[in-house]
Amino acid sequence: MEIVCPECGFSREQSMEKLSRTATVLATCPRCSCRFRFSAIEGVLETVEPGTSRRSDAPDKEHGGDGDRPPIRRSPAPDPKDDRQEEKPGDDQEAEEREPKPARKTRAAANRAYVREAARSSGEDRVPSNPWDIAPVEVGWWTAFVQTVIRVMFFGSRFFAGLVPQQRQTRALVFYAVICTIQILVERFWGDVLLSFMSESASADPQLEKLLGLLAPQTNIPLTVLVRLAFFVMQLYIFAFAMHIVFRYVAPKRADFSLVFQVLAYSSAPALLCIVPMLGSLAGLIWSIVCAASGCRIALKLNWPQTLMGFVPIAVLVWLALSQMVAILRTLVAA
Repeated sequence: MEIVCPECGFSREQSMEKLSRTATVLATCPRCSCRFRFSAIEGVLETVEPGTSRRSDAPDKEHGGDGDRPPIRRSPAPDPKDDRQEEKPGDDQEAEEREPKPARKTRAAANRAYVREAARSSGEDRVPSNPWDIAPVEVGWWTAFVQTVIRVMFFGSRFFAGLVPQQRQTRALVFYAVICTIQILVERFWGDVLLSFMSESASADPQLEKLLGLLAPQTNIPLTVLVRLAFFVMQLYIFAFAMHIVFRYVAPKRADFSLVFQVLAYSSAPALLCIVPMLGSLAGLIWSIVCAASGCRIALKLNWPQTLMGFVPIAVLVWLALSQMVAILRTLVAA
């Protein structure tokens, strides 16, 4: 219910549960300090001058009294045990500080409702195991990203079992792009450190100096990130499509491109181990392959022979790419 000051028009919403329907309350406006009597049924009854104490139950002329207004029912004495007492819209600072709490509760309730709706849409009775899929609800973007990385790396069975088929791959693609960007920047940093360390002794070895010149980055960091990120995204789609074709032959009723794409995208999480120099990138690559294999088996409900057959085209493509790179590198060194 809205309480409006009769002097300045200042208004404030008040819950009907806190206003007694049979009582009159004395309120003070926080803007103009006007004091007035208010009834939940009749609204504003009268204003009260400062320092006056007019009885609210004085009779008027129509009812045998000398007043000029209808009788006003007095509010009962406040009961300290009554939790439904009215709250004055006055200048009480504690009441002002308590105002934001319902808003926070409302936002939290909305977040919980969103999570429950996401769980129902995925056909589950619990909260989805993928925090990134419902971010920024509940925890925010950064926390959802970190939790997703941890669940992929250490709780992969539960994580991949909660992936939803026939779902848009936008969130998974964004997660993959973030992982690849971090990997590109970290590897560029460690590459520059290694080149600067080896360049000190390269002057005595012409072949090593020539090799370092070929390995040295020829572009700036933003261009390097864009080019390599585009290559990684294209690689993700090629691998997902190749695996999906194989799964359609070995398990046609369980093949789903969206699940394969999500598994490969989220399996890139161990690539963050590249922050460890030397062996970090290799360990991250092996861990990613293990996550992708177990993820495809769990998400698509396949057995291990069917799962491993899906990785045959990827192995062939990687072998061909590495062979071409080695041949090109040998040609450049020999020249």
